[in-house]
Order: sequence, then C-alpha cells, then structure tokens
Amino acid sequence: AVIDLGAGTTDFMAYADSMVATAGTLGIGGDHITNDIALAFKLTFQQAEKLKRESGSAWVEDQHFSRRLTIPSEDGRQRGESISQGAFNTVIQARMKETLSLVRERLEESGVLPHLGAGILLTGGGVYLKECVKLATQVFGVSCVLGRPRGFAGQAAVTEAPEYAASLGMARYGFRVTSQNVSASFPDKIKEWFNY
Repeated sequence: AVIDLGAGTTDFMAYADSMVATAGTLGIGGDHITNDIALAFKLTFQQAEKLKRESGSAWVEDQHFSRRLTIPSEDGRQRGESISQGAFNTVIQARMKETLSLVRERLEESGVLPHLGAGILLTGGGVYLKECVKLATQVFGVSCVLGRPRGFAGQAAVTEAPEYAASLGMARYGFRVTSQNVSASFPDKIKEWFNY
C-alpha cells in the first residue's frame, strides 16, 4: 500500500497482483496538525508550522516532557516564551495517529490489511515529521518505510523529496502509457495529458 500524507488530504492506495485493490482520500492532512498546534498553544498558523517542521515528532518520549521549545516570533526575534516539547508532540501524535487509524479502518473494511505482505510505503510532506514511520508501523502492525522518488534526474530537492513521489510517479506512468502509442508525437501527448 502507498499512503501520501499531504497538507490538506491523506490519500491511500493498495495494490494486489499489479491491480488496485482499494483506494481513497481523507480530508485530513498536515495542515490539520498545524491548526491543532496553533489552537492548543495560542500560536499563529505560521508559528505553529515553523515549530512543527523544526521540532515536531509523531512519537512522544518521556524525556520530551523535561524539554522546552522556544516560541518563534513572527518578526524573527524570540518572544522568550516556551512550551513543553512533550505536550507539543502529544498534540502532533494524537492527530497523526487519528489520521493513520482512519486509513487502517478503510484498509480493514476492504479486507486488504491482512494481505499487505510488502508493507506500506509512506510519501508526501507529512513524512518529514520525526518518527512518522515508527508511529505508522505501530498503527498498522506491518512494515512501513519512507518512499522517495527513484530513477529521476534533475534538481535534487525535487527528485529525492517524498512530497514529490506521487506526482513524479504519475508523470512517469503517463509517459510510459502514452509512449506506447507511437502514432502521436511527444508534444501531442503532452497536450493530451493536460487537455490543451
């Protein structure tokens, strides 16, 4: 199965015998985690997003509760205020666990979960949260790994980043499928893909 943890949605698809066994989309993503942080600690969305990216973890450790995170100022200067890293990560873990559990329910309902011998591939910007793979492995009870694009040349920031794995994979698939139709030139194929 592949799970794409995006900003606004979480998409999933499970394959069996080279065919799609089940697929779906949940209207929950990384922005919901940021909103939860902003509400819980009375921060702006930008402050919450910055803290999430720099210090957030999807797994709560006991030692996190003895650490403090400094709240960033919106003008770049430190506010001097801080919050418990344990409480901060608890908010993140709760939303991430809820999201992954909803995907698990969908996979169970379709009868796919017991047959995921190859495990789950996690992609999308949400996988940047520390210990995301560890939490997913606990929730699904199968091997979970981080998915990155492979076999692409170009800018490293794009060709190696998990958030671009799905779009690069679709582009590659589109090229393979349409390149089998030798009657159309490559520019015509591009026009077909994007309907112009």
